[in-house]
Amino acid sequence: MDALVRAKAEGHRAAVIFVVQREDVQAFSPNDKADPLFGRALREAKSAGVEIYAYRCRVSPEEVVLFAPVPVNIPYRLQEG
Repeated sequence: MDALVRAKAEGHRAAVIFVVQREDVQAFSPNDKADPLFGRALREAKSAGVEIYAYRCRVSPEEVVLFAPVPVNIPYRLQEG
C-alpha cells in the first residue's frame, strides 16, 4: 500500500485490485480482526486517493476467470473483533 500511496502522491494513477476466489461473494472488506495493520494501510491508501476494486471470479482446475465486480466496503473505523 505504501508504494501505491507514494505513486499517487507523485501524480500517478494508483489502484489495487482484490480478486476474491468465490462466485458467491457479495462484497469485499478488509478483515480487520485478522490483520488490523493491513486494514489501517488500506484505509490510508483510500484516503490518499488510491482506487480500490474487487472482483469475484470463477475457479476451476483449468482456469481462473474474473466474473464480475463486487462492492468494496471499507468502514471508516477498524472493525474490532
